[in-house]
Amino acid sequence: MNQHSIKWESLVKKRLSVLARSLENEGMQREYFMTALGIDFGFRNKKVIDWMEYLDADEVDEFRQIVEDKLDKEPRALLDVAERSYQACKAAEKVAERIAAHDTWDGAPRSELAATIGEFMQVMLELTPVLYLLPVDEIIERRLKKYLHESLSGLNKTNLVDEYFLILTQPERPIAVVRDHLELVRVCADMATDEAFLTDLEAMDAESLPPGLRRTLQSLVDEYGWINTDDFEGQPWTLQDYLNRVRFLMHQDCRKELSRIEGMRRERRLQHDRIFNELQPEGAFLDMIRTAAEYSYLRTYRAETWIRALYQASRLLGEVARRMHLEPNDIRFITLEEITSFLESAQVVPKNEIRGRRQGFDYVMVDAEVTYYWYRGTPVDVVSREQEPDLMTRIEGTIASMGVVKGRVKVVDNVRELTKVEEGDILVASMTTPEFIPAMERAKGFVTDEGGLTCHAAIVSRELGVPCIVGTGTATKVLRDGDFVELNANEGYVVKLAPVGD
Repeated sequence: MNQHSIKWESLVKKRLSVLARSLENEGMQREYFMTALGIDFGFRNKKVIDWMEYLDADEVDEFRQIVEDKLDKEPRALLDVAERSYQACKAAEKVAERIAAHDTWDGAPRSELAATIGEFMQVMLELTPVLYLLPVDEIIERRLKKYLHESLSGLNKTNLVDEYFLILTQPERPIAVVRDHLELVRVCADMATDEAFLTDLEAMDAESLPPGLRRTLQSLVDEYGWINTDDFEGQPWTLQDYLNRVRFLMHQDCRKELSRIEGMRRERRLQHDRIFNELQPEGAFLDMIRTAAEYSYLRTYRAETWIRALYQASRLLGEVARRMHLEPNDIRFITLEEITSFLESAQVVPKNEIRGRRQGFDYVMVDAEVTYYWYRGTPVDVVSREQEPDLMTRIEGTIASMGVVKGRVKVVDNVRELTKVEEGDILVASMTTPEFIPAMERAKGFVTDEGGLTCHAAIVSRELGVPCIVGTGTATKVLRDGDFVELNANEGYVVKLAPVGD
């Protein structure tokens, strides 16, 4: 088999380090799917071109069929897989927390370093299959909507299938980025009546904060600062970062905003209970509702676990880089195999090789064998498109949170571009991840290339009450910074408009 004989299916565009990609490639193999999830499957073919990830469409179909067969035999099968997924997450969290508690790795015996790295890499490899439960969201959505359609047809309410689906699948437990946002809004609401503080706010810096507020914000830094470190691309949020967010949020009526969000959550719970009483789901229908809600939470929780674990292990990984005579942050340009070779035989990666890798990389994995192309411009085939994106003025997707807004587009390709999103912009991304939350606080609408009704953007948009369309497939290709658009999340489309005054 060669890469040209494979039918490639695009997945998502996301910047990840060499280390993360090498972990994924190894963790996608059959032994880890079996160990972590009890599923007899593995991905052997994959490629990344200019940060866009592609999988073998035939392998995706094979995995999809395995999941379908499991559900046909046992309606609770995916709940069992979810439970095993949580166990994989908890294992990674436990090891990473222990590593983070280690004061310093400088001077640690080589044997201790090797053993700890080996343990950490093992739990991360077993976490990888949880990240690649790709067909599950699509299957859950299709099956649950089928049950809803059948149940609502008898009530002449089939027009409410999507609305009921959104309400039933919103997780009861808030994900970390939502907890972070709500806690910060509460802080701002508590300060809203302090006129002296509000007068001095713009002139403050992190060092001049009142002691009580400083302690409160520092607790948020300690609890949630890791969110911005997605795969070494960003730096942990600081006290100053939280102060900047406070400044922005205080432009709003935070007490009113907190009341709105909490009221929205109460109303959603009431709607959830009303729908249950109306539909009286049982058997496989009830199992699918529970499965959908569980995976809505799991989808983001697993990503948060991955991000936090890498951050907590960053000092350990940096010590490996230092002993390879590299800068600590250079660990992101080293593969899992190269770390193993160093720990086993002291083989290092030359500094000039690292400089080349900084320019970017593509790779192709065929039959689990990976070929890296360390410089941009390598002639690797990309998937052709039926329509030239620049000629398109309208795109469609899945409604994740209803509403209609107009605004200017800001396309975010990586964590370094989040600061360009200003109040009232429409945030457009291939996908959103936990570190997007400050930009999502400023935006008045979200649009993504990928994802379904249980993806990160969908969950956060419903928590914040912001219009959102996901799964467009082409948003980041069609839309450009500065485009003036209407995001119609009542009907599921985004259309380019002529800006007012043009």
